[in-house]
Amino acid sequence: MFRILVILPLLFFFKIYASEGNGVDKYIGVNVNPSNHNLSTEEMLRLIETTGFNSFRQELSWGNVEDRKGNYVIKGKNIARDDLIKKSTALGLKPILVLVYSNKFYNDGNYPITPESRKAFANYAAWLANQYKGKVKVFEVWNEWTLGAGMTGRGLKIPPESSYFELVKETSIALKKVDPEIKVITGSFNPMSPTGRYLDYNDTTWFLNLINLGILKYIDGVSIHPYSFLNVNKKVRTPEENFLRIEKLEKLLVTASGEKKEVPIYITEMGISNFEANGGASENSSADFIVKYTALISTLPYVKGIWWYNLIDDGNDIKEREQNFGFYHNNVTGKKVVEPFKQLMSKIRSGELDKCVASVGKSAVEIRNINSEKLKECMSWSLEHFSQYNRITGDFDSCKDCNNIKFSK
Repeated sequence: MFRILVILPLLFFFKIYASEGNGVDKYIGVNVNPSNHNLSTEEMLRLIETTGFNSFRQELSWGNVEDRKGNYVIKGKNIARDDLIKKSTALGLKPILVLVYSNKFYNDGNYPITPESRKAFANYAAWLANQYKGKVKVFEVWNEWTLGAGMTGRGLKIPPESSYFELVKETSIALKKVDPEIKVITGSFNPMSPTGRYLDYNDTTWFLNLINLGILKYIDGVSIHPYSFLNVNKKVRTPEENFLRIEKLEKLLVTASGEKKEVPIYITEMGISNFEANGGASENSSADFIVKYTALISTLPYVKGIWWYNLIDDGNDIKEREQNFGFYHNNVTGKKVVEPFKQLMSKIRSGELDKCVASVGKSAVEIRNINSEKLKECMSWSLEHFSQYNRITGDFDSCKDCNNIKFSK
């Protein structure tokens, strides 16, 4: 697994908790579906906070918010989501909100790519920005456009980049008119995918085309979903290779931007499912990945946050992939990731980061504080393959040294 080699006074290797006015803040958050579980708002918020997260991500879909043309309401499933946002500040949690999907009153319920539907989408965004002014500082425009998310049954013909660009542009202008301090992010693509699902090119090429159209003028960051536990290249399934590809992505974005400055990245979804079928991972294996990846990503200054998917399993069917991404089981008992993640977050939040860099070698990873001469190494671990479900044996492969995380005092 890994070991932390510093003594107590120098356990201050990252600062990743969010606070106003600090330019080095980093969000470590989680995706939530409050309407899917029998928890009160207070119980949900406390679970988020005690697990070590400082943020959460959720959506309030356009079709539910604008229930008649020009009429905006909070109803149904959105009541629990609205309550979560409004009460989150008491615990210092920073929500981000995803603006998503179509509305049956515009463009026949298809993608909002006509002038009327784009304007209506922007109006819905502005209404939410006014509702949560001072509470939500980051808005994400759309979710997984290239995968047709939320648009199933409509032919899944992905509109061209120009349509997406215009939607983001109009929405961003509307949001910043409400509050210039709002951060607008977009993309939600997977830079790990070698090919596109519905496009003839991969997601990274799709977003580089958007940069050529000028999308960076209207956003404050690029959101990505670098899921890799099902990647055809098994090396990419490891936390180390995924991390290295995030570094490569940043270089691509900077080059495409034509400016010699960082392009902020927000990892708004990342996760591993514990389902018992081909591609699934055991609780030991996913815990190992999550803790290592969180530590690695925390060393990248241009990555402004990561939101794990998700807080609680959405169901009880252990064979169903989409139901088993949680840090907690559906009955809200903790999985094996919870305690080591809490320990890592406790160490991280105990102090400030001077300067910490990660080095991935051929056999090991070292995370070093380059401003410290006496205790240069903060963390280290040996490389190992990512253990997953073995369809031949009908069980998970053993994960050497998994769930054996030691934090020195």
